[in-house]
Amino acid sequence: MSFSWLFLGGVVSTRARLRFTNRGQCAVNSLRWSRIFQRTAKYLLTGCLTPGGKCKVTFDSSFKRGLDSAVTITTICEGFFVQRFLDWPDWLFGILVVAIALLIGVGGVLLTRKWVARLHAIAPHNEVVSYYLSTVAVFYGIMLGLIAVGVWEDFNSARTAVGLEAGAVAAVYRDVSGYPEPQRSALQADLREYVRYEIDVAWALRRKGIIANGGMDRMWRFQDKLQAFEPKTEGQEALHSQTLRAYDDLVEKRNLRLASISSHLPRPLWRFVVVGAMLSFGVSWFFQPKNPTMHLWMTAIFAALIGLEIHILFIMDNPYRGSIGVSPQAFQDVYDMLMR
Repeated sequence: MSFSWLFLGGVVSTRARLRFTNRGQCAVNSLRWSRIFQRTAKYLLTGCLTPGGKCKVTFDSSFKRGLDSAVTITTICEGFFVQRFLDWPDWLFGILVVAIALLIGVGGVLLTRKWVARLHAIAPHNEVVSYYLSTVAVFYGIMLGLIAVGVWEDFNSARTAVGLEAGAVAAVYRDVSGYPEPQRSALQADLREYVRYEIDVAWALRRKGIIANGGMDRMWRFQDKLQAFEPKTEGQEALHSQTLRAYDDLVEKRNLRLASISSHLPRPLWRFVVVGAMLSFGVSWFFQPKNPTMHLWMTAIFAALIGLEIHILFIMDNPYRGSIGVSPQAFQDVYDMLMR
């Protein structure tokens, strides 16, 4: 009996030593590769990417022309597909984004399962993978949160710009109501036409990403009539000066609203969002749990969450489009209260 216990203890001790040796060797190899990567990165940063470095990278003209052509084609394709997707209903586009994220996340798990199993055959690496995934998720989550805050602020700025312009239109309309006839009726008619054009025509075009020029043409006609007015009394002169200042404020508010239409998240940030999501998926594929079904469900939930976040960013980055886009309700309220 004592011999059996001694034999069993020797086997356990031998396996423990081998396991410790494998872990130690893995740690040594990881440290060795880490030093190699650090030296390579230092060489690239100091030698190739720093002005005046030792490493000189030159490209011929044909390579540069090919690169410019590839960038141009990519830009055209991105713009074409973005415009197509924005014409879809929000729920359908959201389903598409989440489906693509699920396809990449779950499909990557299924495609890399055998390869990852061979990596874990020597020694389990789930603990190391969890550290890497936590680091990537925290870094990506912080950056994604900052981007979302910026996009949300731009969305609110667009909504505020619409309200400010509508208020400026109301102020000008009240001022011209004190003008004598026939200037009063003509100026009020021009403002009513401008508001109806923005509500009925310009907003529908704006939801397609088109900035119509008809509104500015109506503003020019109103400005010509306003500047042609000659005040005859001190009261009319004071009112005319006030109206000109209010009109200048209206033009400024209109320019702010038009600027918010073309204000979008820069493409490098969009590339970071997409590439960061791909890297997060890739790190999650290196897990090797005992239950593969649990791994699939965890990856699916993770992918669906990232897909929803990208969809929300995309919708809010286009504040005048989609079901949650900024509406012309502020102009409609001004028209109903003052101009009917």
